[in-house]
Amino acid sequence: MGGHAAGQAARSPAAAALSSPLRAAQLLTQLAAAAQDAAAAEAALAALPALGAAVLPGLQQLCQNPDPNLRWWAVRGLSALQLADAVPILINCLQDAAEMVQAAALLALASYAEARAAAAVGGVLAGGSSYLVRQAGDALRQMGAAGEAELIAALRHPHEATRANAARALAFTDGQQAIAALFAALDDESAAVCYWVEQALERRGTGMVYFQP
Repeated sequence: MGGHAAGQAARSPAAAALSSPLRAAQLLTQLAAAAQDAAAAEAALAALPALGAAVLPGLQQLCQNPDPNLRWWAVRGLSALQLADAVPILINCLQDAAEMVQAAALLALASYAEARAAAAVGGVLAGGSSYLVRQAGDALRQMGAAGEAELIAALRHPHEATRANAARALAFTDGQQAIAALFAALDDESAAVCYWVEQALERRGTGMVYFQP
């Protein structure tokens, strides 16, 4: 009996390795059938992280599906994984033809505080639709120093919406490195930009002290 149990234990890692691709395929099939069974798709999302990188190729393929709803589910799946290898795929999804897919990718990238992700999100802040520009600002403020650097740079962008959303996002962060750029932005011609700049400065403890005595 002991030898039989030991044999089973010895085989279990190989069995688990064999079952991972099968389980990944099953979960991806559930995602692909989201239109017919959203509850099963949600259950699949919850189970994906346990398989890790094994599901990345399938999710990447699903991101190319003609149906934007399935691409949206694929991005949610990538977000659930929280893997660095998912970042390039999510960055590509920022170029998706469907705004809802782009928005989902922005939300997913918000949890990666790294320069390549922040730079990609900063590109949307600089040139997306009004909805996506706001979403990009919200994402960047969650991305630590890399995100704040993009927001600081965006304060000098020629588009008012980009500057305003950058200032708005900075009003919800605490980084002291933004203070000089915020002071410079007080001269912005946009009332919206100036309002959020003042909010950002107050959050950093500068209040209304704009000039050296």
